Amino acid sequence: MVNSAELMNRHGGIKLLCIDDDVLGLKSLTVLMQTLGYQIDCAESAAEGLEMVRNGDFDLVITDMNMPEMNGLLLTQEIKKIVPETPVIVITGSIDMESRELASGVCPDCVLVKPLDLHEFSEQLNRLLQGETIRESE
Repeated sequence: MVNSAELMNRHGGIKLLCIDDDVLGLKSLTVLMQTLGYQIDCAESAAEGLEMVRNGDFDLVITDMNMPEMNGLLLTQEIKKIVPETPVIVITGSIDMESRELASGVCPDCVLVKPLDLHEFSEQLNRLLQGETIRESE
């Protein structure tokens, strides 16, 4: 079993940004990421998240799909205009085939459906942080 000091050494230099208007969801994800040893900053709106992206240096951004002022796909598009090399994970409660096509056009690096499978989430996160591109096969 890995202890917390090992986790901090493994992920302590990696900085994540999580954007979600659901405060409870944001807190849950924050606790999870901190438990895994990541540094995490949070934004409670798309506008706040974009400002943090402009002023910060994040290794990866995680955003919710459904937010009132801007959905996760449009937010991804804006993030990629500012920092095209930064991977973005969009998390959604449900996704249909039309949304998947739109998602591939906007280019989030990964789309995950809630409830999150922690193994899959961790695997995708690790791949993106190692610079691997994740695309679903047609």
